[in-house]
Amino acid sequence: NQQPFSGDLTVKEAYLETAIPLLDHASVGYNLEFNGAIRYADYSSSGGVTTWKVGLNYSPIQDIRFRGTISRDIRAANINELYSGQNQVINTLNDPRSNAPAPAYFVLQLTGGNPNLDPEKADTKAVGVVISPRFIPGLDLSIDYYNIKIDNAITSVPSQTIVNNCFVQNISQFCSLIAVDSTTNLISSVQATIVNAQTIKTSGIDFEMSYRRPIGSGTLGTRLLVNYVNDLSLTASGVSTDYVGDLATDYSGQPRWKANFDLTWRDGPLKLGAYVRYIGGGKYRSYYVDDVDLPADENHVSGQTYVDLSASYRVTDWLEIYGKVDNLFDRDPPI
Repeated sequence: NQQPFSGDLTVKEAYLETAIPLLDHASVGYNLEFNGAIRYADYSSSGGVTTWKVGLNYSPIQDIRFRGTISRDIRAANINELYSGQNQVINTLNDPRSNAPAPAYFVLQLTGGNPNLDPEKADTKAVGVVISPRFIPGLDLSIDYYNIKIDNAITSVPSQTIVNNCFVQNISQFCSLIAVDSTTNLISSVQATIVNAQTIKTSGIDFEMSYRRPIGSGTLGTRLLVNYVNDLSLTASGVSTDYVGDLATDYSGQPRWKANFDLTWRDGPLKLGAYVRYIGGGKYRSYYVDDVDLPADENHVSGQTYVDLSASYRVTDWLEIYGKVDNLFDRDPPI
């Protein structure tokens, strides 16, 4: 019984950013710079929150730059998460209380938005190095390590999990979502709307290489992006689950390796491009679900590479002809 919804959100912000040079062509380094930022945002839905960032860039010589950043980041709930209409669902729930009138019975469950959501808050740390060798003009290399932890992640918790967390795990924040009929002692309803209930952690390494150089009358350009995920875990109701290489788990699963490579050549109005995407392998799922998952001996998904080609030609300022072939070698995705 989906209902229409409407809502509004007002935010007032004030911010300050700065970049302060500390060294410039000094004997102890080519350049050293401090950068920082602070922002205060007042949301009509959840009140005020302060975010900030501090970072350093240091170049011992002109060709190499080391960089590091620490920041507090937030994401406020959007209109849909705050104000989407509630849906009524009636399903059977197990009642784990020792004095429950019955082990299982039908319970009214409400899903949808929650106007009391707080912003998600993340602590982010990143450190890396950028290399731009002068003896190879047009070449840029970078490698960065990142570590991110999100608290109060906005999510929806299944009704049965809410009941178990309250009556079995004794987590008080979930008990407020349950209504019990004082006469019958039956659970009359469960508020399974969107809540702040998860912690998400991830860390990994990003590598990037780009190179441009003139060839004849045209220009050749390349760009390689590689991401290695070292850790990706989600903690809900006190239970942590690792999702690295767990490819079938809703939106959370990630392969350990991913890469994109672009190769372009431009000569006046003509542009040619080749694009290679690599998606690493992993497990279909780290836990088994009856009638859904593959047998245990087939619980592996191999990595896959896809190649795309493109070409374009600008005839005039107002007319361009282009074409593209996606998945040139017709590679089928794994099951």
